[in-house]
Amino acid sequence: MKQTVYEYDFELRRERSRRITTVTVTAVLIVLVLTAFLHFLLFPVLTRSDSMSPEIDRNSVIFISPLVKTPSRGDIVYIDRLDGKKLSWWQNALDALTAFFTVQQVRPFANSSRVTGNNTLRRVVALPGDRITLTGGILFVTPKGGSHSLTEFELSEKKYNPKVPVSASDGWDFLGTNEELTDYVLGEDEYFVLSDDRACGTDSRLWGPIKSSQIKGMAVLEAFPFNRFSLL
Repeated sequence: MKQTVYEYDFELRRERSRRITTVTVTAVLIVLVLTAFLHFLLFPVLTRSDSMSPEIDRNSVIFISPLVKTPSRGDIVYIDRLDGKKLSWWQNALDALTAFFTVQQVRPFANSSRVTGNNTLRRVVALPGDRITLTGGILFVTPKGGSHSLTEFELSEKKYNPKVPVSASDGWDFLGTNEELTDYVLGEDEYFVLSDDRACGTDSRLWGPIKSSQIKGMAVLEAFPFNRFSLL
């Protein structure tokens, strides 16, 4: 049987063992650092619908900061799944790593066929204590402590241009959403969110207001497609 140099040279065997250990430890450290970075600082998500068009199109890659969970008017937030199911830390970690190495195409635990079983991006249009009325797909807001009603656009610090259907035949009955909402006052820690394409996404018109505990972070950067690279 043919022998190799490692079988009779102790120093070479020790050096090979040292290199294997170094590579293994380095790989483990890289995985741990990536996991921590993607979980605590900044992580990418792939949009799978046109619900935030024209601001964010389908198949765009958006970076989310989990450090920001108290949004302002006009912010786009990343909302936790609303079906009540919670993933364990190791499922979240494996999802993050798998998504990273598959360019956000595969998430073995997070993706669901149910509408409320997926995390989603939506725009915050009203804050706790606001009095709101939805008319023709546009939200009118009387801020907490205020006496005058203004449109969502007049109050927002960020500029955006939602797609609003002209009539019911254009899609107002999508999954039970509608263009009208009677006078409603948001409670403490309640945020009203809407899709930018008002006929193509479920949102607070169907779910009701969301709480800060359901916000996983704020969208801060559109990284792909490259011609739309910009801060959000």
